[in-house]
Amino acid sequence: AVKYLLQAYSENKENEDVIFELAQAFERINDLKSSIKFYREYLELDPYSETAWYSIGLNYDRVDEYDNAIEAFDFAIAIDPNYASAIFSKANTYANKEDFVNAIKVYNEYLEIDKNNPQILYYIGECYEKLEDFENALKYYKETLEFDNSYADAWFGSGVIHWYEKNYVYCEACIKKALIFDDENPEYWYTLARVYIETENPKEAIKCFYKALEYDPYDEETWIEFAKFLDKNDLKNEAIDILRKAMENIPHNGLVYYFLGGFYFQTGNKKRGLHYIEEGFIKSISDAREFTEYFEKEITQPDLRKLIAKYLP
Repeated sequence: AVKYLLQAYSENKENEDVIFELAQAFERINDLKSSIKFYREYLELDPYSETAWYSIGLNYDRVDEYDNAIEAFDFAIAIDPNYASAIFSKANTYANKEDFVNAIKVYNEYLEIDKNNPQILYYIGECYEKLEDFENALKYYKETLEFDNSYADAWFGSGVIHWYEKNYVYCEACIKKALIFDDENPEYWYTLARVYIETENPKEAIKCFYKALEYDPYDEETWIEFAKFLDKNDLKNEAIDILRKAMENIPHNGLVYYFLGGFYFQTGNKKRGLHYIEEGFIKSISDAREFTEYFEKEITQPDLRKLIAKYLP
């Protein structure tokens, strides 16, 4: 389609329909720079097209040109003050650039058009959470649930606030409620595992770690934290088994090799330990700090100190 549209464009570079279709065609194939170029050409011919301003704004946001995106959405909104999608996307862009104060302001402008939208209430709560205003975050999560009691992320968000406040009983209850509506969410299961660690319930923590990995076997943090948890509960061989499984799913992850080598080293299998630790250095030297902090006793031993000096002179 792009080929024929470009041919038509070469024949008449002021054909608005062709230019707009080119912008959309490049957008569909994820060539956003070209899409932006043609939307700009279109807007030179029709500067009052709120749809074109909105579309170019979305593309600017996707290439992290947030100020240009906001300016484009502002033009769309100036043309149509009730353009709900443009207001919503402008708020999202502020959130993407981590300007959560302005994001909240614009989300509230959206609520003037659609007062009872649970998604917007949830996003406002999320912004307050990012600002560490936990009181308002919880308030908006609760308002979300008043309009949609099955909004899983709002239950989870409420649980996270209780986590920050070390109120693990309410945290557990909220996350379990979230899992009723979305029981395949790895983040929910992982966070629940951490709750059970805090409440000293290792059996349930292990179950939750396995559930998290069932739904996302490629998450480094879950594998590593699971292995650390097993290690701290005197289950070092089980920790080694977990990391070997991790290697099957994320074979290029250096941290997995560092920790696997470290645990082998602790069990007395120094040769295998040094092998995997060196693999860790080869795959990701940037992860060495986390390894050395966790295995601070082991790194004082001469053979391991020699290996570390080879890569961290």
